[in-house]
Amino acid sequence: MGKCGIIRAQFVGRSRAEPLPIQVLSDKQFHETQQRFLDILQRAFPNQTRLELEWKLDLVVAVLVRTLNQIGQSGKLITGSSSEEIENAIARLVKFTAGGMKA
Repeated sequence: MGKCGIIRAQFVGRSRAEPLPIQVLSDKQFHETQQRFLDILQRAFPNQTRLELEWKLDLVVAVLVRTLNQIGQSGKLITGSSSEEIENAIARLVKFTAGGMKA
């Protein structure tokens, strides 16, 4: 993940922690992308309701954003900032969250 991806993750994470007016603006900005992801997830998991998939996608995004926001901070999940460390962490997160999406 490049610097731009990390900055985007930090922005998304921060927008979720800001007061409601900022959250509303952020939700509008990312609504179309979220709907496309949900359409794909609905095809992958046709037995799950759209509401269930929305809930799970929100949790997946929260986990990824929180983790990516901590890159390079001591005492956190990803203490380094090398591409290899970041890619390994992302692979672990994908494995973990994929299991949650299937549940």
